[in-house]
Amino acid sequence: MTTEDGFINKMFRILGNSTTTKGVVMFSHGFADSSDAFIINHPDRVMPFTLVREGYDVWLPNNRGNKHSMRHQWLDPVTDVEYWKQAIPFLSAEHDFPAFVRFIQKETGADKVSVIAHS
Repeated sequence: MTTEDGFINKMFRILGNSTTTKGVVMFSHGFADSSDAFIINHPDRVMPFTLVREGYDVWLPNNRGNKHSMRHQWLDPVTDVEYWKQAIPFLSAEHDFPAFVRFIQKETGADKVSVIAHS
């Protein structure tokens, strides 16, 4: 998913076997982290998989500049210092977070997206 300022951020979606959903949940990771933080333990012990088993549609986005989201439409993280000037945390909150919610709503048709976050 691409933000309005050109960052290409990877999002993972976990769908269960059910044809109906109890709701849509997005897990938002903290600074200098990735969505891996939510699934690093055993599948029986982590909340995203627990919610999927309970019938929720779960999304795990990754903010700009982390290991899953190192792409940009016109900036190169290796050669362009400007990439890193734009990858600071408050810009993630200003640009990435709203873009994630809009993307999820568009993909699922959901009016509401519940958010579980840590920082």
